[in-house]
Amino acid sequence: MHLQDQGYGVEKGIPTTLIAATSFDNIVGITLFGIFADIAYNSVGTKTKSPAQTVGINTYQIATGVAMGFVIGAVVGVALKKCKNWMLLKLFVILLLLG
Repeated sequence: MHLQDQGYGVEKGIPTTLIAATSFDNIVGITLFGIFADIAYNSVGTKTKSPAQTVGINTYQIATGVAMGFVIGAVVGVALKKCKNWMLLKLFVILLLLG
């Protein structure tokens, strides 16, 4: 961020790309940690789900979350183009209830 303030790489969008890549890296790390923690905790104690079932459920949850993110993002994008200032509060409340 210090280099961005000095203007290095701003014209090519390098700081923005680095921030996006870092965010994606964090998402992948947190997701994999969740999967492995779920496998570890399910393998202790009583026999519950197999590791394949755990990975399948987590994959389903990730895909559903991504799909819902796209749907909600599309709805918000369309709503922001068509709404008036007073509707922004309503949109905020709807997003808060969905979230």
